[in-house]
Amino acid sequence: MGKSFGIANFFYPLQIFRMRKILKNTEYMSLEDLHKFQFEKLKMILNYSYQHVPYYKECFDKLGLKPQDIKKLEDISLLPVLTKDILKERFSDLRSDIYLQHRPFLNRTSGSTGTPLKFYQDKNINIAKFAFFWREWNWGGYKIGRKMVVFEGMADENLLFKYDISLNALRLSSYKLSAINSKLYLEKILNFKPLIIRSFPSVLYEFARFIEDEISPGQFSFLKGIISGAETLQDYQRNYIEKVFGCKVFDCYHSWESVCMISECEKHHKHHHMEYGLLELTDKNDNLVKDGELGEITATGFYNLAMPLIRYKTRDLAVRKEGRCSCGRNHDLIESIDGRVEDVIISPEGYHIAGSSFNFIKFNQGFDYGQVVQNDKDSLDIMLVKNKFFKESELNILENYLRKQVGSKFLINYHFVDKIERTKNGKIRFVINKSGLQK
Repeated sequence: MGKSFGIANFFYPLQIFRMRKILKNTEYMSLEDLHKFQFEKLKMILNYSYQHVPYYKECFDKLGLKPQDIKKLEDISLLPVLTKDILKERFSDLRSDIYLQHRPFLNRTSGSTGTPLKFYQDKNINIAKFAFFWREWNWGGYKIGRKMVVFEGMADENLLFKYDISLNALRLSSYKLSAINSKLYLEKILNFKPLIIRSFPSVLYEFARFIEDEISPGQFSFLKGIISGAETLQDYQRNYIEKVFGCKVFDCYHSWESVCMISECEKHHKHHHMEYGLLELTDKNDNLVKDGELGEITATGFYNLAMPLIRYKTRDLAVRKEGRCSCGRNHDLIESIDGRVEDVIISPEGYHIAGSSFNFIKFNQGFDYGQVVQNDKDSLDIMLVKNKFFKESELNILENYLRKQVGSKFLINYHFVDKIERTKNGKIRFVINKSGLQK
């Protein structure tokens, strides 16, 4: 879900409303005009980075280039990619020499797939993020200032809930989610009557399972939408959440480093917010993949002047879709968000199998959760949380399903567990590759 917004984000109301006005004007721009907008933003961030960020001046000079040599969006490929390892190694050199003027704050990734990564951000990206979130929430039925509910990890682990006056939001602890606490959460939500609920797909799904028998039809009539993010939304989760809450799910993706934002519109197609940054989907050799092919989200953010990230490899995976959406917006379409590089299984033959291929709960009700773990090149461990509908025959169905995804050469081991552990930031990873083959 990214960094939560609190009262600090309202220190710049004029800038936020100014950005909001710009986004209203660009939301239905032609594709040609969106590309022009992107190129003006790209020129700005490249010129700024060359003048104020030692790492980028070094990169340009080594290549014998100047920012003005980037004459079209595609020319960004002349510059090297920025990896997480480079960000760690050259941290000081990636910081703007005037970053203090931008009121920087030090942010960190969750470290759910490795060592947490630190980076500077500034008031400019906070302003931009709020304006873009405002747009995203609008697509899900929200109006600024109205009530929302957010499931998230609380800074105070003893808290079950708290009210955030700055966003008119009821925040509920995802860490404390349980069958007993869900009854209290349900009561709070029914009394609060929010327009939207936001959280991770796994949290929304788990909460829905806890409360399904406690609610009656139409009880959530006040809800306009459910907004999910930070994990890959599985089809079975979407269907179940929509059934229980009686409204549509709007899926979204935000890179923690704030270089890319993708959101689902009212037609339930995923759009890349093209004013937020420049998106490339690249293969392992940093070349662009074709539409319909899986690629790594490699993005250039337009707003963070404390520490610009250019051609930043997020290690998140996505597939771009050809065509335009019937909603009237010309922003590029994304077919799917397929987890992280670390969430790809590598077969003994060397094939890459995306995490979305293991959506194995969709064909039965016998499992609450499942997780695929690859520890070496020849075997998979399948962790399963059974529920009351489980039947032994379903293991045969599961085996047949998995073989269609991974072939016959893997040794598949099944393990029944009481629960799947969440990461420190409350996520559940459905696929974990510990083999090192994806590096």
